[in-house]
Amino acid sequence: MDKVVTDTLLKPDMLAVLSRTHLQTTLHGFLLPILEAISNAMHGIEEAFVDRANAEKNGVVTVEFKDWTNPNKIAVTVSDNGAGLNEDNYRSFKTPFSGHKLSQKGRGFGRFIAFKVFERVLYRSRFSLQAHSEIRSFRFDITKKDEFTMLNDEPDFEGSGLMVTYDQPLAKWHPLIAALDRDDIANEIGAHFLPYFLYRWLPQIIIHFDNGAPIDIRSRFQNTFKQFAKGTIIVEIDNAPEELSYSLAKLPRTQQFKNHCLLLSAADRIVGSPRDLSNKIGNQFFVGEDGEKYVVIAVVRGDPFESRLNDSRTGINLSPRVVEDIVSQISEMIQAEEHSQIDKIKTEQSADLMEALKENPILKLGLRGKTVSDYVSAKPRNWKPEQFISDLAIERYRATADLTKQIVAASNNEENYQATIKQIVAKIDAGKKETLAEYVIHRKHIIALVEAASRATASMRPKMQSMISCSAAFRIVPT
Repeated sequence: MDKVVTDTLLKPDMLAVLSRTHLQTTLHGFLLPILEAISNAMHGIEEAFVDRANAEKNGVVTVEFKDWTNPNKIAVTVSDNGAGLNEDNYRSFKTPFSGHKLSQKGRGFGRFIAFKVFERVLYRSRFSLQAHSEIRSFRFDITKKDEFTMLNDEPDFEGSGLMVTYDQPLAKWHPLIAALDRDDIANEIGAHFLPYFLYRWLPQIIIHFDNGAPIDIRSRFQNTFKQFAKGTIIVEIDNAPEELSYSLAKLPRTQQFKNHCLLLSAADRIVGSPRDLSNKIGNQFFVGEDGEKYVVIAVVRGDPFESRLNDSRTGINLSPRVVEDIVSQISEMIQAEEHSQIDKIKTEQSADLMEALKENPILKLGLRGKTVSDYVSAKPRNWKPEQFISDLAIERYRATADLTKQIVAASNNEENYQATIKQIVAKIDAGKKETLAEYVIHRKHIIALVEAASRATASMRPKMQSMISCSAAFRIVPT
């Protein structure tokens, strides 16, 4: 009997994986390890309290920034009162891309992304083992052959939980650290967990900056990040229809949220940059009855995003066509919910166009019999007077060209000429006679039109004379 030969899969080369992971040198990039630690803390809290209601009520995540604007001294610590690094969690921690993290909608990559920002990472934990309290502390360093250096340090809290400390930031982050702002940090953390405010639960998250007053993230944003509408859309992804869920929230216009935007969510966290919806909706923001400016934020999520989330959690692998389809559908949903604001945009566009037409009455022919409101309603909501004028100029050219063709065609048909001319002139209202006359006199078909006019009946001649007189009054230079 042949001997069965086997071999063992080697563990991933995490340094190589990390080298192919790019972080933008932005506040979000700098905070990404902290955001991942907060997310892991919430998983630990949910495990410890089992019931989400208890986890939301009793769970606490503390984020402490020490010497936070000094690149040479800064240290950031994230602590929680969760389950801690018990045997199962520690085993998962030591396993890159672990199945345990996947079951929690995680990637198990957050602890590695920290080394794109910091050189040193310390873990200190207290957990329960067979009714006894145990401590597990170590320095984690993926540049070492043995990545774990065990320590005797105890966490700075009673009971079970975990604290992770990041310090010694890489040189490329030093300029950004020197310019850090506490409100920007709080806003970034709050925005990252926006989905938790809208449709999940959130423990208490407290941020400390040296000796300054603490910031309670939940209290700061829970009255702002409120869902006012939700639903589903169907999007074709990789040639298959997929259902995605969306949540809409109204936020006061701020430096962080300056315009209507779409946010994609995976693992209940915002992934990637916001997609601006201003062009689709027609305005960067809305104005409420109280005169306050606000924007609508859409958060879209779904199973297709979970399977397409990259390992570094910085993006979702979707084609531009899919993203554009999501943007278009979500924009329509926002417009349906905010129809009164859309009506306001159209009213303002109509008023602006009517003012422009006072200066350019010749362009009214481009309306082709429509009212200004009807014409505006069919055009993009982000159009300004310049776009309307340009479009009407083209429509005016087409309209007058059509009239020219009709008159020239009538002159070639002697039998029905008189009746056809009467029909054409009868369709021209007083306002358009001026436009048509100007065109008739100055366009290249002048000779053909004059010949056609000379054959008109006596009753038609006064109408043509009136049109020519109107054109002369305009004194417009021929094109």
